[in-house]
Amino acid sequence: MKKKILIINNGSKFSSWLKEELKLQKIPFRVISPTEKINFKQLKNISGVILTGGPKKPSTRNLTNDYKAIEELDVPILGICLGHQTIATHFGAKIILLPKLQNTAEKVKITKSKEPIFKGIKSNAYLREFHKYAIEKLPKDFILLAKSKATKIEAMKHKTKKIYSFQGHPEVSGLDGQLILRNFLKMCGIKYILELKK
Repeated sequence: MKKKILIINNGSKFSSWLKEELKLQKIPFRVISPTEKINFKQLKNISGVILTGGPKKPSTRNLTNDYKAIEELDVPILGICLGHQTIATHFGAKIILLPKLQNTAEKVKITKSKEPIFKGIKSNAYLREFHKYAIEKLPKDFILLAKSKATKIEAMKHKTKKIYSFQGHPEVSGLDGQLILRNFLKMCGIKYILELKK
């Protein structure tokens, strides 16, 4: 049976782009809500998890399945936007309200270019931002991977676990975003079947 990606859809308006990309590449996936009753120990062939973006901030949302996935699944995890903030709060960080909504394609400075999540990308990347909250301080046991004018913690990873997260949205960020998603899927043991869309 093929390996499958578990998507926890937290209500992001960009989730359809992510699902269409996986369908195009014929990558099996399952989508659940953050509150759906599910026994994670009974999930079969899950090789990676994506925590999507969504409205509001973690403290005002019921994100039970996001936290359960972080705690119970020993597979690579990718957090996007709200998913990024959810990972941060799970590990003790605080979320702050920004002065204004970030709604741009932001130039991102990569601080750890040798990380496998950035394979094929140089020292800078461009990510689509759509958020009004951000992580105040890097959580314990995490490494800063990228920063931008929009937020000083644009991307991060856990020191010992395959947990990566981005404040921006790779799923709608063109070539750089495609590379990030492909690199994550490689960590999950999944290969793309089509060439990059340039």
